[in-house]
Amino acid sequence: DLKAWNRNLMLKIFPYLKDVKIDLAWGGPMACSPNLFPQIGTLPGRSNAFFVQGYSGFGVTPSHIICKVLAEGMSEGSARYDLVSSIHRPT
Repeated sequence: DLKAWNRNLMLKIFPYLKDVKIDLAWGGPMACSPNLFPQIGTLPGRSNAFFVQGYSGFGVTPSHIICKVLAEGMSEGSARYDLVSSIHRPT
């Protein structure tokens, strides 16, 4: 039972939520990048075609930060963009 599994995990981390009812649980396949880090860069041979991908199930929080870094890189270039885009992307 997916609800029970999620509930047990939730209570290990947040025991004070023991009285909270879980109305819906979802599970299924999830795509992850090989090193679990978001990937940012340009398409090979297309320096004006940028991409961000591979949030590995944790996209809500890092997407705000990584997209800010992407915008900096697209508009004026930045050391942060250069650093993040240079992270090895295993295939």
